[in-house]
Amino acid sequence: MTMLCGVLEHLLVNPANIFRALAATLRPGGLLYVTTLNFLRQGCRGLLLPGRNPQRLFRPDYRPEDRFHHHVRE
Repeated sequence: MTMLCGVLEHLLVNPANIFRALAATLRPGGLLYVTTLNFLRQGCRGLLLPGRNPQRLFRPDYRPEDRFHHHVRE
Protein backbone atom coordinates (compact mmCIF):
# COMPACT_ATOMS: atom_id res chain seq x y z
CA MET A 1 0.00 0.00 0.00
CA THR A 2 1.21 3.50 -0.82
CA MET A 3 -0.23 6.68 0.71
CA LEU A 4 0.00 10.30 -0.41
CA CYS A 5 -1.60 12.68 2.08
CA GLY A 6 -1.66 16.36 1.23
CA VAL A 7 1.23 16.07 -1.21
CA LEU A 8 -0.21 16.73 -4.67
CA GLU A 9 -0.94 20.39 -4.05
CA HIS A 10 2.78 21.01 -3.46
CA LEU A 11 4.16 19.32 -6.59
CA LEU A 12 5.72 21.38 -9.33
CA VAL A 13 5.51 18.46 -11.77
CA ASN A 14 2.46 17.02 -13.49
CA PRO A 15 0.76 14.72 -10.94
CA ALA A 16 -0.18 12.30 -13.75
CA ASN A 17 3.52 11.41 -14.00
CA ILE A 18 3.60 10.63 -10.29
CA PHE A 19 0.52 8.40 -10.59
CA ARG A 20 2.05 6.50 -13.49
CA ALA A 21 5.27 5.89 -11.57
CA LEU A 22 3.43 4.79 -8.44
CA ALA A 23 1.08 2.52 -10.37
CA ALA A 24 4.08 0.80 -11.91
CA THR A 25 5.43 -0.03 -8.43
CA LEU A 26 2.21 -1.44 -6.99
CA ARG A 27 1.83 -5.18 -6.75
CA PRO A 28 -1.23 -6.71 -8.44
CA GLY A 29 -4.19 -5.77 -6.29
CA GLY A 30 -2.09 -3.15 -4.47
CA LEU A 31 -3.71 0.05 -3.26
CA LEU A 32 -2.81 3.69 -3.65
CA TYR A 33 -4.52 6.09 -1.25
CA VAL A 34 -4.43 9.77 -2.15
CA THR A 35 -5.90 12.62 -0.13
CA THR A 36 -6.15 16.21 -1.29
CA LEU A 37 -7.67 19.46 -0.21
CA ASN A 38 -11.40 19.93 -0.55
CA PHE A 39 -11.40 21.34 -4.07
CA LEU A 40 -15.20 21.18 -4.19
CA ARG A 41 -15.74 23.49 -1.23
CA GLN A 42 -18.31 26.24 -1.73
CA GLY A 43 -15.82 28.95 -2.71
CA CYS A 44 -14.28 26.78 -5.42
CA ARG A 45 -17.63 25.56 -6.73
CA GLY A 46 -18.72 29.15 -7.30
CA LEU A 47 -15.78 29.57 -9.68
CA LEU A 48 -15.92 26.10 -11.25
CA LEU A 49 -19.56 26.34 -12.32
CA PRO A 50 -18.93 29.15 -14.85
CA GLY A 51 -15.76 27.36 -16.00
CA ARG A 52 -13.15 29.39 -14.10
CA ASN A 53 -10.14 27.86 -12.36
CA PRO A 54 -10.35 28.59 -8.63
CA GLN A 55 -6.59 28.70 -8.23
CA ARG A 56 -3.77 29.90 -10.41
CA LEU A 57 -0.99 27.39 -10.98
CA PHE A 58 1.62 29.71 -9.47
CA ARG A 59 1.22 32.82 -7.38
CA PRO A 60 2.79 35.93 -8.98
CA ASP A 61 5.40 36.12 -6.19
CA TYR A 62 6.16 32.37 -6.18
CA ARG A 63 9.82 31.46 -5.72
CA PRO A 64 11.39 27.98 -5.93
CA GLU A 65 12.28 28.09 -2.24
CA ASP A 66 8.53 28.45 -1.46
CA ARG A 67 7.68 25.06 -2.95
CA PHE A 68 7.31 23.26 0.36
CA HIS A 69 5.36 26.00 2.10
CA HIS A 70 2.66 26.90 -0.40
CA HIS A 71 0.14 25.12 -2.54
CA VAL A 72 0.79 25.42 -6.26
CA ARG A 73 -2.54 23.73 -7.06
CA GLU A 74 -5.52 22.28 -5.25
